[in-house]
Amino acid sequence: MEAAALRRARLAAAAAEAAKRAAELAARKPALALIRERYVPTFGLPMDISGIDFRVPPKIYLAEVLKRQIAHLPDLTDGEFVTIWLRFSRYISGIRAAERALRDTKFLAALDAEWDRRKVTADGGEDYFRWPSTLISEVVGHSTVSGGWPRSGMLDAFDYHVGKTRGVTSGARRLILRFLFEERLPLVFDTAYTAEWGRPATAERLHKLAETIAALVRNSKYNTGRDYAQAISEWEDDLSFLWSTYYVDYFCFGWPVT
Repeated sequence: MEAAALRRARLAAAAAEAAKRAAELAARKPALALIRERYVPTFGLPMDISGIDFRVPPKIYLAEVLKRQIAHLPDLTDGEFVTIWLRFSRYISGIRAAERALRDTKFLAALDAEWDRRKVTADGGEDYFRWPSTLISEVVGHSTVSGGWPRSGMLDAFDYHVGKTRGVTSGARRLILRFLFEERLPLVFDTAYTAEWGRPATAERLHKLAETIAALVRNSKYNTGRDYAQAISEWEDDLSFLWSTYYVDYFCFGWPVT
């Protein structure tokens, strides 16, 4: 009798353990898919997910993933750090400010703090200059740039595009424009270029953003060899959005003309 009872207890324990493993596997697959969709474009692979319990709500394990990435930030080279800063800023710029998860805003704040800690400057040494060519190739689509940086560089970095070929929706463009005006910007190209954009939510930032778009419109109007009608229309719609949302009643610098 005792032997039979012991066998039953062992079988029950084995069944419970098998059920536990099955539940963990069932939770792991969609969790990994969500992590890949949400954060792999920023961080790449591999990511440290060891020991995470994926049976908890997604907001808990996603927060743990970002918490581990925050701890890893000081270990990155300047080039790796800047690339992640830009990629994450690009990701979060597509989310309305009121709808951003707290874990995302905390990570963005951690990126800001890490950049301040590093205090990288243009004469910061060899390691500082190791990253731009890779970043340009990834973001702008050029392996080399001659004749100076393109003036639409910050817009390109955030995948802000208009027109028939690469254009994104009006809603997506305006989310990007809100981020570009309201938030601290990652380093693009070099410190001098990024410094041209000024501090968040200032006249300097809005002026730079509006002038950049207006210059694209003017240049396209001069170029009669291609049909830029849709691109020009969308750029001018976005200028109107910036004008009515941020300029009116707040600033008084001369608004650019196209």
